Amino acid sequence: MNMKMNEELGETAIDALARRLYDRCHPDDSFDELRQRARFSKEDRGLLRDWRAAARSVAQSPESGGRGEAFAAAQK
Repeated sequence: MNMKMNEELGETAIDALARRLYDRCHPDDSFDELRQRARFSKEDRGLLRDWRAAARSVAQSPESGGRGEAFAAAQK
């Protein structure tokens, strides 16, 4: 696999984790709605960036043991 494919797969995984985390914390909203609003709103664009950064942090944290464990933790 080339580097770009790895990055795309990584971003897809990060978005999946961010979606689970966001949807769990915001039962009256959805990550997909946030992504839609982010296209038009600077504030929502910042929130989307922050949730993706949080998902990256969870996925890379040593306590979670890497991505596989982070996904398992997010699904609980």
